[in-house]
Amino acid sequence: MWTRQLLAFQVANSGSTAGSAPAAQRSVPSLPSPRPRKPSASCRGGRLHLAPAPQPTGKMSQETVNPKAYPLADSQLTMTILDLVQQASNYKQLKKGANEATKTLNRGISEFVVMAADTEPLEILLHLPLLAEDKNVPYVFVPSKQALGRACGVTRPVIACSVTSNEGSQLKLPIQNLKDAIEKLLI
Repeated sequence: MWTRQLLAFQVANSGSTAGSAPAAQRSVPSLPSPRPRKPSASCRGGRLHLAPAPQPTGKMSQETVNPKAYPLADSQLTMTILDLVQQASNYKQLKKGANEATKTLNRGISEFVVMAADTEPLEILLHLPLLAEDKNVPYVFVPSKQALGRACGVTRPVIACSVTSNEGSQLKLPIQNLKDAIEKLLI
């Protein structure tokens, strides 16, 4: 990629070289450049009218969360969960995605399951609470799939993850403390 950019720079700045057409007549392949999102525009009556670009909403409020996402962790518990998920990712005790979380529940190696409440449609992961209750595994919803993805160590949003058990792990005590806190939400 950088060689094409270097070649385009050299061609643009060199003028003409021996045996080739002048720089103005040569065609240089255009390179795609990342551009910021432009405001949308429309043309009415010969004038250009600009509409403002949509602004990101930031944090998700409790009112916009689907009521089916129960139990939803509060902000303090959410931070604790995301910290432990990040540690579990570092210790290779984390499975990311609804399919892999389902597999860990079926195999009996899941300690607890974390799901994102802003999943659209939420029904694609509502089989997990039923399966977790059958296996006596605690589960909890966090407000943001983006935050869950970052805690899992990936750049994409993650809608569900499962922290797995491992003998002799240093995370045994923090996992047990968090399981107790999640179970208190269900009471």
